[in-house]
Amino acid sequence: MDLLMGRIIDKGRVTLEEYRLPAEDLMTHCVICGSTGSGKTVLGKLLIEETSRAGIPSILIDLKGDLSAMAIPIGSVNYTEFEPWIDARTPEEKREKAKEMVELYKSSMKKTGVSPEEMEEFRNGVDIRIFTPRATAGEQVSLSLLGSPETLGSMDKLQDGTEQNILAGPMREVFLNMLSVTTAFIMERIFPGKVIEELLRERAFLECALQVLWLKGGDLSGKKGIIALIKEVLTPTMERVGVFRIEQFISADERGEIARRLNTLLVGSEALWYEGTAIDSIIRNMDKPIAGRTRVAIFNLSFLERFEDRNMVVSQIGFTIFNHFRKKVDAIGPRIIFYIDEIGSGEQSYFPAEPFYNSSKAAINLLLRQGRAFGICTVLSTQNPGDIDYKGLTNCHTWFIGKLLTFEDRQKVIEGIASQEQQFEDVDDIIKTAETGEFIVKTRRGEVKRFRERWLFTFHKVVSHDEFGKIHKALESKQNYLNGIHMFQTGRIAEALDLFSKALERDPRDAKAWGALGEVHESGGDYEKAVAAYKRAREISNLDDNCWICEARMLYTLQRHDESLQAFREASKLNRENVDSWYMQGVILFEKGEFKAADESLKEALKHNTRHFESWYMRGLVHEVTGKIQQARDFYEKALEFNSESALYNESLGSALFQLGQYILSLESYEKSIFLDKTRIEPRFGRARVFVELEDYDKALEEIDRVLEMEPGHNGAMNLRAEMAWRAGNFERAANAFRELLILEPSNLDALRGLGISLFRAGQKVEAEKILESVCGHFQADLELWQTLAGLRDEKSDSNPEASLQAYQIVDGLLPDDPQIVRQIALLTLKVDKGKAIEVMKRSFELNSDDPEIAEILGELLLEAGDEKSVPAYWEKVIGSPRADHEFNLRLARVYRSIGNDTKALDAVTRALRLKIDMDVMVEKGMLYHALKRYDDALDTYDIVVKQDPEHSGAWQARAETFRIIGEEEKAKYCEEQASRFHRTEA
Repeated sequence: MDLLMGRIIDKGRVTLEEYRLPAEDLMTHCVICGSTGSGKTVLGKLLIEETSRAGIPSILIDLKGDLSAMAIPIGSVNYTEFEPWIDARTPEEKREKAKEMVELYKSSMKKTGVSPEEMEEFRNGVDIRIFTPRATAGEQVSLSLLGSPETLGSMDKLQDGTEQNILAGPMREVFLNMLSVTTAFIMERIFPGKVIEELLRERAFLECALQVLWLKGGDLSGKKGIIALIKEVLTPTMERVGVFRIEQFISADERGEIARRLNTLLVGSEALWYEGTAIDSIIRNMDKPIAGRTRVAIFNLSFLERFEDRNMVVSQIGFTIFNHFRKKVDAIGPRIIFYIDEIGSGEQSYFPAEPFYNSSKAAINLLLRQGRAFGICTVLSTQNPGDIDYKGLTNCHTWFIGKLLTFEDRQKVIEGIASQEQQFEDVDDIIKTAETGEFIVKTRRGEVKRFRERWLFTFHKVVSHDEFGKIHKALESKQNYLNGIHMFQTGRIAEALDLFSKALERDPRDAKAWGALGEVHESGGDYEKAVAAYKRAREISNLDDNCWICEARMLYTLQRHDESLQAFREASKLNRENVDSWYMQGVILFEKGEFKAADESLKEALKHNTRHFESWYMRGLVHEVTGKIQQARDFYEKALEFNSESALYNESLGSALFQLGQYILSLESYEKSIFLDKTRIEPRFGRARVFVELEDYDKALEEIDRVLEMEPGHNGAMNLRAEMAWRAGNFERAANAFRELLILEPSNLDALRGLGISLFRAGQKVEAEKILESVCGHFQADLELWQTLAGLRDEKSDSNPEASLQAYQIVDGLLPDDPQIVRQIALLTLKVDKGKAIEVMKRSFELNSDDPEIAEILGELLLEAGDEKSVPAYWEKVIGSPRADHEFNLRLARVYRSIGNDTKALDAVTRALRLKIDMDVMVEKGMLYHALKRYDDALDTYDIVVKQDPEHSGAWQARAETFRIIGEEEKAKYCEEQASRFHRTEA
């Protein structure tokens, strides 16, 4: 497995190419070096994160407290988890810093190629514990100063197990080295401040006594080992030290003094060394995961003030790791990581350069030289590369080099890695100017690369001594939580509930535990308790969008859709990139019939994840239901692009293609759906519909029979059977098919509808009307039904125009702006409510301005309403139609005269006279000529009248007025006399 360390730097720029370190490279050990602020501790942490993800356990030596921060149980990028661990002076400052930290994590993780989901996966996959030797801050750990027979006395299992075999075997050097180191440490403890070289007899005697105990075997852990050593000192079981008898080499009084000094290790603060879990027990269990979680043991030595104490702990851990793992079969990969964050410098280094030497260097040297065979991987970190033993580090074949400030440090490192026969051009310039988090890596294969480290999954800080109690409490709660998750996943629900309850007892504000409790209740179908638990999680972590989503999802399950929609919206406000929240808003809005808003939410979801096939599919449904079938098809195809094996998606695509008339493609989609899920009925029904359209009725009937076999009384199949009869023009047969369906389902409204329309088409209008009237209330959106019903009612419109009008109005709503429908509405409105007729007539006229009847009626209505000026615009549309008779043109002429348009009035009168000669109308024409000052035309017209009717008084009077206006007074008087004469005669 490869470990994701960061992204490659090429030509000074960070690229998108990942840098991954093969896990097997750890077998030849690693060194990390860099000045303070170079990012070397972060690099070490992320190396541990990656090995933990790979299932490789780790033992960490934490000298300052910053490695211990890895135990802070932050498993997701949200405010609630970060806030308790932020250092600040005021609560307000803490809140603001927590929010800033969340945003920093989100942006940095995205920038370096890792995700919050991976962070949570890491946290749930590790078991991190902090051990504090000789301190009670973390978990106490008991050091076995004398080792234990299990790990030391059986190091070399030869055939007879004799002392000679052990001391002569291949582990002789290790055995004697450990013996020397352990003896030296005990001497330092019991003879503090004394020069050990002055106590050579005491040391030699103690070493022999310790060797006897080791070879004898037995339990030498903790206090038991010290007591056993005291007894061996007071009453030795060995006879000689070298060639001297015991009494010759060291007196009983001197041995008593040694025993008394050893006894001081059992009292007072020294006794703390032996309290807690035995160190060899911890290491023995490292390669045994806890419920699938990789172990990480952090030994925090910041509580130990003396270098000698820290050195002793490091050496004992190192030797114990070696002793335990060497008993395993030869390793083919890494088994454990041993990481020391800062190996120090000078005499107080854990791996000092010559002439210094100490017990920790002996242990580290052993691991570097022989650990590879047993899968032990050592990682050493230093900020003082000038002070380390490069000769001793020749077994470290992977080097990470960060920024180094001094020329001496840079040269030392270059010399050290160049000893591996590698050439490093420009390395000095690079490591001199490297930014924080930038490293050069030299691998065991000789490759040299430059990269920037990825962002950590864990929280990076130095843990203060006061924070250990809080971490321990949080880890206990986390442990209960993770164990609860394990129980839940393995179906042990009662135990899971108990563990989550314990986690909440330890930390009532553990949002994740509340969330997990909600999941357990949800899995058991107790949705009310589930939503209550999710709500509690959300109240605690109200800045966490996932908490809102859990609550929203449960509210949706409980069909509390308005509350659910609001909760999903809150999630989107907190995290606009949360695809699920946008998707579910789209689903709910779709179900509420708010299609435009639904589509907007789904578009937002796809903006953040173009591969979210559920959103593509939902957009298809939205567009299909709103009649935008081509777009629906496109969206269904997009959904299938990312999820081609969905039977449902293929079925929906088939439906869209069918509606577009692309029957062959539709058939292929339906066939794919059936292939993916042979139990689905609808794609078979869809195939039947396609075959009907292709007029392959035999195959259609075959599919219908299969559908009815799978689901007797399938509404669609029965209807389709009727439709086939319909298409053949056999409406009586169609009606019979619907009657069959109604036998199975008497209350089947669709069947009643089909029967009613079929009867109408078959000419059985009375029964048809009765049936359709009974079901019409259930089919407010059925155009064909309402068109049929409107036609039936229209036949009775004289007796009940209101019912007929209602039907046509519904049809108008389903088929807006159909000229014929609106025309019928206009004519019926005239009967029902004359006051509203003008507006409806105008709408009808706009849709069909060539309808002379509507134009004439609209003009009359406007005339009655006193709007004479608007009448001509409509009545002119009547001209040229049969409705424009003699009388109509006369009325039009009079309208024009009333609004002062004599030219138009003359045209109308002229048309009237063409249709019927009328002397009175001729007089009107003459008067219009007069009004237009066409006096000769006026006189000619009057002459025609008086020739036809010499006694027409109106013509004589009109002549008189025209003669007077042109100045012929004598003629005017004569005409007036004639008019008066014939007027008396008429009277």
